[in-house]
Amino acid sequence: SSVDAKAPADSLLFQTEVPVSRDRCQASVIHRSSSTTGSGQQMNRAHAAMGLNGLGYQFVIHNGNGGADGEIYIGYRWQYQVDGAHTAGEGGDWYNKHAIGICLIGDPERHAPSEAQLRELLWLVKSMQRQFDIPSREVYVLGNDDAQPTSPGRFFPVADFRQQLRD
Repeated sequence: SSVDAKAPADSLLFQTEVPVSRDRCQASVIHRSSSTTGSGQQMNRAHAAMGLNGLGYQFVIHNGNGGADGEIYIGYRWQYQVDGAHTAGEGGDWYNKHAIGICLIGDPERHAPSEAQLRELLWLVKSMQRQFDIPSREVYVLGNDDAQPTSPGRFFPVADFRQQLRD
């Protein structure tokens, strides 16, 4: 079963159905959908059809083409503290068990994420860092679902994002 929820702007983010384990929150992994449209609900259905038992990410951030621009969709894997299914490849199992999977709707190879997406992504990642003492070096921006570092997309502002995490 899926939990449809919009992220609150305060500590309610951490009031989950199952208490959050620090062990589960050692890193954050940012992915992209590579599709210009979509929503957390649509991804949940697509991932379920792929045999992933629903949305593989803990969070999805909408771009205005399928969900409100900057809206954070909270997946059931966060609410119920279920291992992610967001990272494949060598080392993927560790990231699925110990990292927070965040997916931006969009394709940064063709278009930059919206200002609202970047603002909410920064808020979400910094909230996780503060709550779980996640160092900035443990925030990964990946181009796809592989654990190996790949380009997050030529229009994703990696340097600016990393600087804002440090500020």
